[in-house]
Amino acid sequence: MPGLTPFFRALSCLGLALLIQSLQIYDAAALDDQPVLTALNMQILHKELEIEQNNVTFLMKSHPEGRWKAWRFFAFQEAGTLVLDSGLVVGLTDREHQIKHHGRISGVLLENALVLQMVGQLVCAVGDVIELGLNARQSVMARHQGMDARTAKRRAIRLHNELLALLGKRRQLLGGPNGLTPIQVRVAEAETRVLDDEERLLWLQCSRTLIDARRLVVSENSFYVLDIAKNLSGAAGNLVGIESTHLGQPHVNLHANVLTTVSGGLIMANPILSRLVGRAAGRSYSDKLDHRYKGEMARAVEALNVDTAALKKIGVTNAAPDDQKNRQLFTRVELYAKNQENASRYIDAQKLLDKKGNNAALGRIAVGLFAGATKVSSGICGIIAADGLSANSGAPLLLGGTASYTVGASVIALDNINLNVKRERRVQREAREGTSTQAVLAKRLAALEEIDNHLREVEKEF
Repeated sequence: MPGLTPFFRALSCLGLALLIQSLQIYDAAALDDQPVLTALNMQILHKELEIEQNNVTFLMKSHPEGRWKAWRFFAFQEAGTLVLDSGLVVGLTDREHQIKHHGRISGVLLENALVLQMVGQLVCAVGDVIELGLNARQSVMARHQGMDARTAKRRAIRLHNELLALLGKRRQLLGGPNGLTPIQVRVAEAETRVLDDEERLLWLQCSRTLIDARRLVVSENSFYVLDIAKNLSGAAGNLVGIESTHLGQPHVNLHANVLTTVSGGLIMANPILSRLVGRAAGRSYSDKLDHRYKGEMARAVEALNVDTAALKKIGVTNAAPDDQKNRQLFTRVELYAKNQENASRYIDAQKLLDKKGNNAALGRIAVGLFAGATKVSSGICGIIAADGLSANSGAPLLLGGTASYTVGASVIALDNINLNVKRERRVQREAREGTSTQAVLAKRLAALEEIDNHLREVEKEF
């Protein structure tokens, strides 16, 4: 019946259109309905959470700042500096006596001055030795807990390689026959970019944590070692000076002042050298890590922001949020968005931390250069006075050198007080607000565990 042909043709076209429409509706509704791919996505997220949990735990346990560490170190340094300063004041009195009495000195008074200076520097050295010992004890404890620098680095590299393997498996799945619809492919490709961004950002954060922790420990221990050398060389100079005075051999005082000059040079160099040693240790430790984190992290956050927005747009456009089949996808998109926000806050916090750290370092360097210079000038004055000058003509030179170092030691004492008062105010404020480093890390660890548990609950529903 030829007259029915157009009817059947129209009916066929209508059926084809309905079929296409139904496929499009299914395509839109089932954005996350590929079990193997979805399982891989969730495995990758769990692995990322594991890496970040490991990172936070390392920060909490590797080198924690004890509540009284700063005050303990302050007590030794301030006590030693004040005793040293009192010895210098006694020495000033004797030098003035020497000028007024035409080169004659009070041997007992000068010996007492040198004894006080020696005792003060030995007290400072004891404080350094105690802190070094406690750091060594903390290092042993961290090693037993698997949180030492070497073990933490190996573990971080292993976890990162496992994450890369999962991402590679995911790319392999997308590159071959996978049964995905066109819209699912779009979603998967967009999510691939987000996951790559998260992997990059996470590894940069881990690298920074590990390298900075290593650099901090080495810098701190280097500071203590150099401070011990400074104090012992100064105390040795005082001991030689005592022997010179006791034996009545002023020329021996030349060696005493050489040691004093060396001690002053170490005061000047310590804040700079300890930081350089720490940087060198961090660079050596950064093998297989990414030491370019400062320049790359901001770019990684920006890329994550752009790619997360693109993935979210595809999901909102092509599926309804109340579709149960897509709940895992929307859960992951929410997590990506939160990660991007956290990463942005992390970048801002690190910039502020770096700025404060640099300012504090400049302050320590300035104080060290000034105080060290005053001790060097005192030593040089003593060298000149002991090398060929009469006692009478050398007295004003020795008086000037001692006065110079007295000012430098007083600056150190006042700076110690200023630093610890500021630190205590910050500690008290953080305790009230719950923003101390340990409190923030504990909250972050709890949040990561909560996210991990939430993801597992979502997985159980399907």
